[in-house]
Amino acid sequence: MRSQLRDWDQAGLARALTAVARADVEVKGGGADPAYALERMVLQVAAARGHH
Repeated sequence: MRSQLRDWDQAGLARALTAVARADVEVKGGGADPAYALERMVLQVAAARGHH
C-alpha cells in the first residue's frame, strides 16, 4: 500500500478527490451523460497521480 501512495502528493490527491466529487454529482444528479462523467473522472484521477 505504501508503495502505491508514493506517487501521490497533496495537490494531486486534492485534484483526484475533486474529480470524484464532480463525477458523483453529475451521475447522481442526472447529468447529460453519466458514462462520460465517469470516463472523464478516471482520466483526471490517473492524470493527478504522480503529477508533480
